[in-house]
Amino acid sequence: MSEKTVGDGQGTTPPAGDGQASGPGADNAAGGPANLMGTGAGAAGQFTQADIDKIVTDRLAREKRSLETAHNKTLAERDAELQKYRDAEAAQQAAAMSELEKAQKAATDAQAETAKLQAQVADANLQTLKANLLAVEAPDLPVEFRVQVTGADEEAIKASIAEARTKHQERQKAWLADVASLTPEQLVAKYGEEARPLAERLSGKVLSIGSPTAATPGQVPLAGEWDPNKPATQTLDNWRKERLRLGVGAVTIGTPK
Repeated sequence: MSEKTVGDGQGTTPPAGDGQASGPGADNAAGGPANLMGTGAGAAGQFTQADIDKIVTDRLAREKRSLETAHNKTLAERDAELQKYRDAEAAQQAAAMSELEKAQKAATDAQAETAKLQAQVADANLQTLKANLLAVEAPDLPVEFRVQVTGADEEAIKASIAEARTKHQERQKAWLADVASLTPEQLVAKYGEEARPLAERLSGKVLSIGSPTAATPGQVPLAGEWDPNKPATQTLDNWRKERLRLGVGAVTIGTPK
């Protein structure tokens, strides 16, 4: 770009004394561009096109920087506000989720408690049913066999009662067979004092239910045989002989048919 001087528009320099200051310090004294823009003028107070371009470029650059600074500040403030909103929304969602989780846990606990109560009621009903069936089906069943009865319904409980009864009967048969195979002394040795009355009955040392009655008039016991008035004669062998003599029949201890 060719350099031009700034004058009256005709390419001439305005004369001195027309109301304008002249000289090297004229612009600075009048507060003109040379003073405001920070650029120097020519010796006659004139600006070249390059000076003017530089002045405009500098001012545009300052305006651009100012606008960019303001824009960046606005963006930063907007980002800060947006972040506050996001943080508040996240906190609200977290609080809402916490309340939801509490409600869900409360619902789960209530369901578990309800299921527990229902199970307790069902078990109580089942125990009542079992007790009623035992009272009707097996009133004489010993406790140790009653506690073995199980079942989830009436049919299953009845089947379990029948099984318990069979076990009880089998044990009774085994016990009777064992008792029948023992002597009175062995009974006491094996079963203790509780078996002594049975042992004494079998040995004939004392009178007991089922023993032969006293001899009828005219029947005198032979010497050395059963005499209800002489304990020394009340042996098991004499008892059996006396029963045969009286036509009662012999006593046989064994497993019931």
